[in-house]
Amino acid sequence: MAVPTFSAHNVELPNGEWTLPGTPPIGSEPISVSYLRTLRQICPPPARVADLGALEGGYAVHFARAGYDVVGIEGQPDNFAVCEWLADRVELENLTFVQDDVRNIRKYGEFDAVLCAGLLYHLDRPVEFMRTLGEVTRRLLILSTNHATEAGGELGVYAPGLSPDLTEHEGRRGRWFQEQPGPWSALGNPRSFWLERTDLLKTIAEAGFPTVFEQFDWVGDTEAARRLAERVVSVFVGVKSPDEDQAAAARNSS
Repeated sequence: MAVPTFSAHNVELPNGEWTLPGTPPIGSEPISVSYLRTLRQICPPPARVADLGALEGGYAVHFARAGYDVVGIEGQPDNFAVCEWLADRVELENLTFVQDDVRNIRKYGEFDAVLCAGLLYHLDRPVEFMRTLGEVTRRLLILSTNHATEAGGELGVYAPGLSPDLTEHEGRRGRWFQEQPGPWSALGNPRSFWLERTDLLKTIAEAGFPTVFEQFDWVGDTEAARRLAERVVSVFVGVKSPDEDQAAAARNSS
C-alpha cells in the first residue's frame, strides 16, 4: 500500500523518518512512557503482551522494541492495513499483528500482560469482556479508559452521545453511548456501555485482578490533567500475584 496517513501514533522508522511528524513521539510522550514503565516493573521482557485495539500499531512497536513478544489485535480493516505497513518497515521478529475482533482474544492463547487502551468504552458488554481478559491474562492488565461518573461530568462537550441517566447493564451501573462510524469506533455494536467508575473498579477485581490501583504518571498536558481532575478518564492497573497464576494453572490442569 502507499504511505498511509497516521492520525495518532508518531513512530520512528528505521530510516530516521517519523509516521506523524510534529506530534509527540511514541516512546517519549507521557502515556507510552507510563505503559512501558508499568510493564517493566511487573512483567519484565521477554513477557508475552497483547495490545488490544492496536489502532496504528505504535504501542505494539514500542513494546516490541523494548524486548517484549507482542501481538497487536486490530479489527478495523483500514487501521489493520496501517499496522501491517508499519510492521513491514520496522521488521521486528517479536511483533505480530492480527486482524480480528478483540472479543476473540482467547484464540491467541494466554498473555503475561494485556494493554487495553481506548477500547473498553467501545464495547456493549464490557463486564463479559473483562471476565475474558481475566481468563487470558496471567499477571498484568493495563486499562486506559473513559468511564461514567455519578455526577455526569463526562456529559456535554466531552461525550455528547452519552445517555443522561445512569442505568444498569450486566449487573453494573453506567451510561449508554451512541457510537459513530469511523476508525475510532466500535466494531459491530452501534452503541457501547460506559461503566460507572466504582462499578468498573469492582469489575476489574472480580475479573481476577485482586490488586487494582490507578496510575497517574501519564498526565503531561493540560487536556489530560482536566480529564483526570473531572474523573472521566483513568489508567487502571490490575495485578495477579504469581501464586494466583499457579493456582489457576493447577485448576485448569485438574
